[in-house]
Amino acid sequence: MKLTVLVDNNVCFCKKGCGQHGFSVYIEEDDKKILFDTGESDVFLKNAEIYGIYLSKLTTFVLSHGHYDHSWGIPCLVDFLQNKKIDFIAHPNIMLPKLIENCDIGISVSEKYLHDNFNVRFSKTPLQITDKLFFLGEIPRLDDFECKRQFVASDGNEYKDCILDDTALVYNSEDGLVIITGCAHSGICNTISYAKSVTGNDKIKTIIGGWHLIQESDAYLEHIGKLLVDNKIESIYPCHCTGLQAKIYLSKFSDVKDVGVGLSMDI
Repeated sequence: MKLTVLVDNNVCFCKKGCGQHGFSVYIEEDDKKILFDTGESDVFLKNAEIYGIYLSKLTTFVLSHGHYDHSWGIPCLVDFLQNKKIDFIAHPNIMLPKLIENCDIGISVSEKYLHDNFNVRFSKTPLQITDKLFFLGEIPRLDDFECKRQFVASDGNEYKDCILDDTALVYNSEDGLVIITGCAHSGICNTISYAKSVTGNDKIKTIIGGWHLIQESDAYLEHIGKLLVDNKIESIYPCHCTGLQAKIYLSKFSDVKDVGVGLSMDI
């Protein structure tokens, strides 16, 4: 598998391209060419062109969850593909409203729009994209620290949004699992546990993506760190919404690698 970061808050040192709050990665695996998230604009397209990635050859588009910084580039992708329908995989809850203080941060297109422009497959259960690459579907909230992770949303009245559509990809390599997260609203510990369960592989090679740990407690970060040690995860690639303080804290437990637009990994 080859993975290239097309959108992140940062740009890798000495790399061309544009950074933006959001996340998007391009994956080549077997005969599949996969886009995981779009970010919030057409930046992913511009960066792909800079790195010589031909998104016109995409076969599959996977959405990690229905927030703006991962999905608002969808109309740009549709315009770029020029009526070419590719497979689209996501949890069905991506279509639910995502409101914070009356501000809609959810997906900007309708379900009809998605069906008109993609071969849509909504799934709460895991799906196998290639022999080694899996879409996790709805991630069980079992970890005591993470089972109540939620946004406090508001449309005039406060309510809890557990973001059950949040999911991840996992690649079952010979050296262990490579987990690719969007924001890990499901909790990084829950995501790791479910990836192991779905693949039947207990060895974790690394994790790349957003972990959404901004303003989290030291107790929670310590809990994650213990899990990294217990799973012998020697290096990690947290980015996007993880937060600087969380990265610094987690570096006590695993080698935190730099991530940004232009990062390319052969796995």
